[in-house]
Amino acid sequence: MEKAIAYIRVSSQRQVDEGGSLESQTKQVKQFASSHGYDLIQIFREEGESAKSDRRPELQRMLKFCSEKQNRVQIVIVPKIDRLSRNVHDYFNLKIQLSRRGVRVESLGERIEDTPSGRLTETMFASMAQFDNEIRAERCK
Repeated sequence: MEKAIAYIRVSSQRQVDEGGSLESQTKQVKQFASSHGYDLIQIFREEGESAKSDRRPELQRMLKFCSEKQNRVQIVIVPKIDRLSRNVHDYFNLKIQLSRRGVRVESLGERIEDTPSGRLTETMFASMAQFDNEIRAERCK
């Protein structure tokens, strides 16, 4: 049985206070892990942190956890790529860091395959997350 962890995130305090989104993400990653036969050993919950940067406390804790050999993490489950990052450069930097530790990313919302078309699709999903974030920022201005 492969060992998995999950990373879930909401970006605003309002989402934390209302609570629905984190609970929903928790339920979804648990169901995903169970249906794929993964041993889900921990869920990292980022509460009220934007994915514009990779300098988030729980994300950094998750990366450290993955680097500790005794944990033997093989998979990081995310509800969607944009929960992990809304910046293409940061997303692929995180993927490289995890890959070097023998860990792969699996998304509930997007199919990520290690094929030419799968990598293209993954890049498009990461780009769309960044685009969406930049459009929102532009509208706020």
